[in-house]
Amino acid sequence: MQQISELQTILFHFLNWNKARVSCLLQIVQGLFLVRTVNLTQISETFKCSAKHESCYRRIQRFFKSFSF
Repeated sequence: MQQISELQTILFHFLNWNKARVSCLLQIVQGLFLVRTVNLTQISETFKCSAKHESCYRRIQRFFKSFSF
């Protein structure tokens, strides 16, 4: 988990995004490694938060919808 925190710090300064957006990106990347698919429903199930999986799924959708790289 320490590596995730370090990566979050690095990306926060490198990308100049807010902390919530960087955290969401890291959770998506971590989910990709865990489930080994690009299915957003399965990725949302790996999010570590107290919200429902449906809420995490919507968060991922909003991440890709309202933000361009």
